[in-house]
Amino acid sequence: RQPQQQEETQQALLVMMHAADLRHHLLVETELCSEPTLSLDAKEALYRVTREALFNVVKHAQASHIRLTMTCDDDSVGLEIVDDGVGFDPWTIFSEISPGFKLM
Repeated sequence: RQPQQQEETQQALLVMMHAADLRHHLLVETELCSEPTLSLDAKEALYRVTREALFNVVKHAQASHIRLTMTCDDDSVGLEIVDDGVGFDPWTIFSEISPGFKLM
């Protein structure tokens, strides 16, 4: 459930991570700052980015542990998602992409 009000980002992220724990048997660790001062659109974007990253971990990484850290200060919000999955070499992926895409 994505944030519906100004104050719900932290709670929405916690619910999402708890659901991942229950559905996919991931050991979930969270460290979240207090509610960030962002517009509702920005909070929804933060939620969607987190959801997509979590989806990728579940689908591709074969991880058993995931850590979500959200840091906040006066003018920025940082989000770090770390897992113990298999990973990939991004340079291998980029070498398989057309030369025009690399220039973007």
